[in-house]
Amino acid sequence: MKKTKILIVEDEEDLVDLLKLSLEGTGFEVHAAHDGEEGLKKVKEILPDLVILDVMLPKMTGYEVCRKLKSDEAVQHIPVLIYTSLMEDKEGYSVGADAYFIKSLGTSQDLIFKINELLLTKPSQVSKTIDKDLFLYTKTTSKVLAKVCKKFEQAVSAHQFGILHTIDMKQKMAEKNVDFDRNCLIYEICNPVLAKKALDHEMKIAAVLPCRVAIYEENNVVTVTTMRPSITMGIFKVDELIPLANEIEQKIKKIIDDAVA
Repeated sequence: MKKTKILIVEDEEDLVDLLKLSLEGTGFEVHAAHDGEEGLKKVKEILPDLVILDVMLPKMTGYEVCRKLKSDEAVQHIPVLIYTSLMEDKEGYSVGADAYFIKSLGTSQDLIFKINELLLTKPSQVSKTIDKDLFLYTKTTSKVLAKVCKKFEQAVSAHQFGILHTIDMKQKMAEKNVDFDRNCLIYEICNPVLAKKALDHEMKIAAVLPCRVAIYEENNVVTVTTMRPSITMGIFKVDELIPLANEIEQKIKKIIDDAVA
């Protein structure tokens, strides 16, 4: 699967290095440009899936770069995230920017949350399919399925979550007279305190609750996978949910890690 391409247009090299480290660790393919003219040229050369664009750039401001991109039919579909230190300046929206991120107000995880949100709501036409691995957290093991499931259930409890339902897909298919010979269990898990906090911010989040984790066996390998909460909760575009979504995601990652350890 081809990786999702991100272009960073930023003149502070140390900041570019930090962003690349964080984004590449998440699974993105990252490119960089260090002034406005180079950024504009690279967009047309590599056709990224998203552009992170600083405002105060040499040779051409980020706003001018954005205006030129959004007036060019060949690249105007590419989402542009204005990445700035200017707290009150929202000029980027008037030239077609898709979102803002204030450098001093968020962590690298918050930025990744915003990037994923943009990729979901404004997918680039360059990539016919979005890399699914960006939106899932997945671990594999050679351990037997029953042992992984037992360790998973223990980890759920240890991390203050509860199991609401367990769906045995093989059994359910058999009950409906459908031939399905693979072992696959789907766990619905929830931390009621964290769930309440999320629902207090946005009741529509009930549509993506509880969290689901699939454990299945294929070619003698057991896979444990879930849709990342930062993705499912990011759909609702509630900024206050960012730290909560990241907290839930980190807990579920630990549960999965414990299950395959």
